[in-house]
Amino acid sequence: MKNMSIRSVFALVLPLAATLLAAPLPALSAEEDAPLVETPDLPPPPVNLKPSVEVDGAYVVLGDLFEGVTKYADKPVAYAPEPGKRTVFDARWLQSVARSYGVMWQPVGQYEKVTVTRASQVIDQAQIAQEIHAALADHNVGPSADVVFNTRNLQLYVPSKAEARVGVSNLSYDEHSGRFVADVEAPVGAPDAQRVRVSGRVYTTTSIPVFKRNIAKGETIKESDVELITLRESEVRDDTVGSAEDLIGKTPKKMVRAGTPVRDAEVERPLRIAKGALVTLVLQTPQMTLTTQGKAMENGAHGDTIRVQNVRSKTIVLGTVSDNNMVSVSQNAETPASALLTN
Repeated sequence: MKNMSIRSVFALVLPLAATLLAAPLPALSAEEDAPLVETPDLPPPPVNLKPSVEVDGAYVVLGDLFEGVTKYADKPVAYAPEPGKRTVFDARWLQSVARSYGVMWQPVGQYEKVTVTRASQVIDQAQIAQEIHAALADHNVGPSADVVFNTRNLQLYVPSKAEARVGVSNLSYDEHSGRFVADVEAPVGAPDAQRVRVSGRVYTTTSIPVFKRNIAKGETIKESDVELITLRESEVRDDTVGSAEDLIGKTPKKMVRAGTPVRDAEVERPLRIAKGALVTLVLQTPQMTLTTQGKAMENGAHGDTIRVQNVRSKTIVLGTVSDNNMVSVSQNAETPASALLTN
């Protein structure tokens, strides 16, 4: 080795160096290739209190109270109020819930709160009365009867997605006084149905004609002037006109206001003949027609029988008002044809 020349050493080293230089370099991994950057911790999203909220189910969940909650948002934290009612959660209770579920929220003041309302459908008094009325059919209560509750503004509330049907049970009815007591519930048959005991009275009703507009004295009443309204029978006087036919063609003795029940004494048939007026007396038979002038002794409407005095003979006869200033008489023992003849 000592005797080896420099030329011999280079002869051995150079081929080895060439081989090493020709070999590929090992590839760097992605982690080795990428620069090292520190990722800062992102702050949690802000959480805000919802001052008011409407819920549709039986529970209040965490996300109903706090806006921005991601974890446990669907976690029930309280029972929802009954349909149609509301519950208020104060700052102390809200802070306790937030702490229990790791929600980063603190009340600004002691008066912070959340008002939770339960979504619902309203069953009004008219619908309840309709069901009571249907149940009273078994007690011979007619369809025109009026059901009146002792409680004003009676209402039932049911969940917004429930079927808004009313059930009636334990109905008690006194036919003499018209009073009733019953239990109603909605939704019918539901375990959480709202139940309430109701009481009231049934009034029989009737339809009577009234005027659509004010009708003046002497004005002839037309069919288009009349309409029917429904009143309790106890509110209708015995002398009230009961049908439109009894008004049409007549005239008021004085002005009658629209919508007011009309009494029999307030209307009359239009006068065709006034007392003291000169009229034509007519006697008609198959063989002849006799006419003469007379003087009306009383007022007369169409179809009325009135007394008329023959102007010339002064004989008084009975006749029927047939037209304006015309009275028809018939020949009989009391009214012979000679009574119409002038002297």
